[in-house]
Amino acid sequence: MGIRRKQAEDDFLKDQQDAYKTKLMLQNEQDDFLNYAEGWIKDYYQDGKDITPLILDLKCYKKKLYKN
Repeated sequence: MGIRRKQAEDDFLKDQQDAYKTKLMLQNEQDDFLNYAEGWIKDYYQDGKDITPLILDLKCYKKKLYKN
């Protein structure tokens, strides 16, 4: 019984660590994308282009992203 319990605890901890690492990786990817998008918006603004649609799309994306 002790061996099964220890194995179950180890499996549970490993699953928790994997889930945390996956969540951290996804958060980093999302942050990278947002930085990339903001860079493009700055470039558009410097070129004198209308950035309103880009900003609205980015706001909607952020809402969806952080809502989940």
